[in-house]
Amino acid sequence: MGNTRGKPQARASQAMKFLTAAETLDGLLSPITKVLFVAMPSTDVATLLGSRTGDFEITQSKGTADTIALVIRNDFQYVVVDQSKEDVALSLLVPLLAGSEQTFKLIVICQQSEVGKYLRIRGVDRVLGTPIATRQLRSALGIKPKPIAQQAEAPVFAVPPLKASLNIAACLRNRAVAMVSICYKNAAFLLLAVLFLSFCFYGVLIGFFLVSSTWGAPVTLSHGHELVTKIDQQINDMKVNANLISQRTSEAELEAVKAMQAQEDARLLVGYVLGTVEKEIDAKISRRNTLVKTEKRLVKLQAAFEKQLSGSGMSAGLSDLYSKRLIDRKTFNAGTLGLMDAGQKLANLESDRGNVHDEISVFDGNITMLKALRVQLTGAPMESIQAASSDLMLLTKQAVDARSALEQTRAQLKSAKARKTLLAGSKELLESRIAELQSSALGRAMTSRVDVIFVPYGNERNFAEGTPLYTCALTIVFCHRAGTVGINVPGESNSVHPFFGKPIRGYFVEAILNDKQAASQEIIHAERPPFFF
Repeated sequence: MGNTRGKPQARASQAMKFLTAAETLDGLLSPITKVLFVAMPSTDVATLLGSRTGDFEITQSKGTADTIALVIRNDFQYVVVDQSKEDVALSLLVPLLAGSEQTFKLIVICQQSEVGKYLRIRGVDRVLGTPIATRQLRSALGIKPKPIAQQAEAPVFAVPPLKASLNIAACLRNRAVAMVSICYKNAAFLLLAVLFLSFCFYGVLIGFFLVSSTWGAPVTLSHGHELVTKIDQQINDMKVNANLISQRTSEAELEAVKAMQAQEDARLLVGYVLGTVEKEIDAKISRRNTLVKTEKRLVKLQAAFEKQLSGSGMSAGLSDLYSKRLIDRKTFNAGTLGLMDAGQKLANLESDRGNVHDEISVFDGNITMLKALRVQLTGAPMESIQAASSDLMLLTKQAVDARSALEQTRAQLKSAKARKTLLAGSKELLESRIAELQSSALGRAMTSRVDVIFVPYGNERNFAEGTPLYTCALTIVFCHRAGTVGINVPGESNSVHPFFGKPIRGYFVEAILNDKQAASQEIIHAERPPFFF
């Protein structure tokens, strides 16, 4: 009977040992999961996770800024955002976290009506609708339930309450043995891992250089480098051209001064001729007015003579008197001779009137021509000049010559100013280009140290201006931030592959380094560390 009762107790004790060792091994091998809960109270977290909170490193945040700062500084496996209260700030935070480059899984808790909206956001791994069950959150966080067989068989092999105190020492001893065994296994695994990594590191480097496009070779430029010498020659050539332009600018300035002096002389000549033309216009107008008055008097005198010589005039009166024998023949003949003399005078008056009219026409033409000269001398465009009398030919020639000289000096001055402006623009462009080259990385390398990065063709998309740079202790691991990428250095360059040793083509970019020691490393990485650490 004693043997029969002892066997179940021995079996229960043995089963307890195995269960205890299995739980210990599971607890030691299970990694701690880092979870960030956003806007979820601690009581809700404890209620949903229950006794499994020991498997997690739980961090909680409330605000958007705190959440972003925590995500940047920590490597979380899960980020749980409680959006059940429909907070607007958190609804904007979800797309930011979904588009982040961090490698966490994003879980959103929301109302049932909002599940579809968050499922459409790329980067959201799971969406849980409220109310959520404990098993849903545990499943989303990767918690596996205990095996059903273990839960069912544990009571069968449980130690009776009366005998539990007798097996405490045995349980502790078995636990210690299990922990020692686990430590031995972990040490062996660690040793094998180190050996494996040592053998595979070379292969990893080969694979890295074959597939990676984020590396570049740092170089320190100084005076004497091929590119620096080339840029120095360009700067010197530009300075020579700038000096030549300065000389031509001085010549253009001298030409402009001469043109201004000639223009002043031409203006004086134009003023002199214009004054002469004004006086001639006044004289011609005065003479024309006199002739007009003379013509009017001649017209009146001619009308009086014509009236006297008409049928009702002196001729008819003489004939009537002679027919009535009131005058004798002698008197009649004397009167007739007087009438003939009056007719001759009338003819002379008509001739004089015609001459006066012709002179008025000549003066009108001269006045019109002189006014045209005055208009042209005062700055109007030169037009065709009307024909005038011969006495004005010299004055006309002087006016045309003066105006032509003024226009010529104006054209010379305009040309000189245009050349001066063009040369000044060319000189300014050269000086700005010289200043640009001197302020560039190659220009500054003539007088001081400048750090640059040789970027092979194919890697250029990762070396944009402002991209962060990282340097690593073992080429590709144990990296830290070293600086940022600067502007591109113009021109192509050749170098040797830092690992394979073959010639490669590429170009340089300036490196703004906080850690100057990074310039002495074989390679430097852009955007991120190769393996994120």
